[in-house]
Amino acid sequence: MTLDDILKEIKKAQNICILAHEGPDGDAIGSSLGLYFVLKEMGKNPEVLMKKVPETFSFLPGFETIQEVSTIEKFDMAIVVDCPDIKRVNSDLIKYFEAAQVKVEFDHHMNNSMFADYNVVNHVSPACTQILVASLDYLEIPLSKDAMTCFLTGIITDTRRI
Repeated sequence: MTLDDILKEIKKAQNICILAHEGPDGDAIGSSLGLYFVLKEMGKNPEVLMKKVPETFSFLPGFETIQEVSTIEKFDMAIVVDCPDIKRVNSDLIKYFEAAQVKVEFDHHMNNSMFADYNVVNHVSPACTQILVASLDYLEIPLSKDAMTCFLTGIITDTRRI
């Protein structure tokens, strides 16, 4: 598995859901929304699916796009961010991951269970958003101001440099 393989799968996909752990924090929300903007700019139809998102992060671009449920039953791809185990995704949302044709995860937790078809896990990274930024840089995918704002929020909140 390489990042190039993941990019090929993204290019084939149209409808992509983005999931994170329940009780989302700045890294989970920042990773999800940053990825949302990247996929939008690639011409994809991404949906960020989360429950109980703290209003503290309502300043983030795209915050209003976060949904608790989707009208799409089966996504072409599901991407899980900042989550070491699929059991940590809200139980109401796991069905979207399980039904997706291709499953990808980006994570930085030491106890990651490598649960997707494609797993990008770096245990020494302080935040999932850092892994996403490095991966997108490697793939030469440009990042908008909105995407970078979201990614930076994840790095700041997970390193406690507020």
